Formats: sequence, C-alpha cells, structure tokens
Amino acid sequence: MLRAVHRLPLFALACALSLPACGAELLPAQALLLPGVAGLLPKGTVAGLPEEHPDKPVLTRSVMLTSATTRPGPLRLALVVLEPAGGSRRARLLAMRPRGSKMVSELDVTSEAPDFLDLRLGAFRPGGGAVLGVQWAGGPGPHEGLLQIWALGDDGPIESFHSNAEGFYFEDVDGSGHAQLVLYAPEADSLVFLPRVFDWQGNRLVESKGRHDRFDKRLLADYDEVLDSWRAAAQPGDPPRMVMDVALQKGRLLERRSEKAAAFNAYEQAIDLVPDNLELAEERQAYQRREVLERVVEARRRATVLYGFRPR
Repeated sequence: MLRAVHRLPLFALACALSLPACGAELLPAQALLLPGVAGLLPKGTVAGLPEEHPDKPVLTRSVMLTSATTRPGPLRLALVVLEPAGGSRRARLLAMRPRGSKMVSELDVTSEAPDFLDLRLGAFRPGGGAVLGVQWAGGPGPHEGLLQIWALGDDGPIESFHSNAEGFYFEDVDGSGHAQLVLYAPEADSLVFLPRVFDWQGNRLVESKGRHDRFDKRLLADYDEVLDSWRAAAQPGDPPRMVMDVALQKGRLLERRSEKAAAFNAYEQAIDLVPDNLELAEERQAYQRREVLERVVEARRRATVLYGFRPR
C-alpha cells in the first residue's frame, strides 16, 4: 500500500494489540438489528454498498465499544451512513449509547464529504473515557480529509480536535497508560509526513511538544526493517515509492531529533537506492520513476542543508 507507512505505520495494529478498549468492527447488518438503532437512522437505511442501493441511505461501517467487566452489549456504537444527495452522496456519522434496553442518539453529524476514510471508537481518554474520531473524504489528496474527534460522556459530546489530516490513530506513545492521538498531516515542504503526537488536556487534544524517544526509536526500527528488506531482495531497477517514502522519512525523523549527521547519512542512503540511467520501457514505469526521482530531489535538498554535519 503506497502510503501505508506514513499514514498507518508498520505497527498500525497497535490499537488492537495494546489498547483492549478499542472498538470492534460490527457488521452493518448486525448493527441494524440492535434494539432502537434502525429508528435513529435515516428512513429506509439499508446495509450494503452504495452502488447496490443508489437511491437509499446505506449503512457502510459500524464500530462497537464493549466492556468485558460491565454489562453485556455495546457501551457505545458508531455508524456511518451515506445518504443520497442530488446524484452524489453525503456522509453522516451517528453515535449511540444504551439507555435501558435500547440505544439512544449521542451524536449526529452530517458532512459535506461524499464518504469517509477512517472511523475509530475507543476508551482513549485518561480514566477510560470514550472517544470517537472520523476522517472524512474529500481532501485534495486521495488520503486527505477533515479529521474530527469527540470526547463522549455524560456531559454530551465535546469536539476535542478538528484539523485536516492524512491519517490518524490512538496509541500509548510514551508508556503513560493512556492513548494519545498520532496524527499524519500534509506538510508544505515535504513529500512525506512525520507523525505528530497530541495529548489530552481535559477534553481537548493539544500537541505535545516534547520528545517521544520510545516512539521515535520504534519508528526508526520499522523504517530500517523496510529498507533492509528491500536491500536484501537485491531487485534491479527503482525501489517502490513506498520504500523511498520510508527512506526519506527516516532522514526527516533523525533531523527532527537533531541527529544531523545520522540524518545526512539517511538522505545519502535514500539517494543511493535509485540507480542512474535506468531504461524504462513503459509509460507507467516512467510515471513511477518521476515520483521516485521527486523524492531523490528532496533528499538531495535536505542533505545539502546538512552537508556541514556529515560524518568525517
């Protein structure tokens, strides 16, 4: 997957592995059968694919947060419905919680976006408070869109975060015992993105300005795994763009950590991944090479800035 590493890194399963309070996928058809759910959705909502039901609201995603230690059934339910809107679609997010034997509405947000890119529900706040995040589709890039995050609770949903993003997830980054927001956002001066970490202040998410050594070291180990695998394969020709993205990210992360000599080396190694004077037989190959060479140009530009810090 082309953008897998900078959108959702190699340890993207961290939510499922280290945060047991993550929401679990629920088949949309099953969600419709939960007591009270159908009555809270747009009239005529069905489960399935939008192309199968062009004139109906379609429930395309549902996530359920449960607890192994309290009452059975969902503690929270989040759903995305794509509603018909003048020949297109409009995405609608609904969150529900149990009251008695039925589910009742907790949040109902309609976006101008035709679809969504990601949906996450979990007990991500300190103390186990529920959090719901959605990234809408419709940004300039194929994986770019508005990210909105809400803290859910007895005081009603509170919008905790609102920003354009390329991807996001929640993880206990620094061993604090609660999950922080890890955000990938477009950057004007780079073709690849580095993660930014946001921590909780009450019900709001604010950027953490400190270093995250444990997180950075794991990222660097993941980057090295990808790069070592490519080198070991000894395949002829250009590396895939994802490999070049990783090589560039490694240099940028080292540079952000002020490890300038190591960053210079990483940029030089990124440049060396791409052979000179490669003959291309197909137009598709030429396009792919242009993307790879764009990353070489950035690596050279960044290495030039760090030339004085190169190892001697």
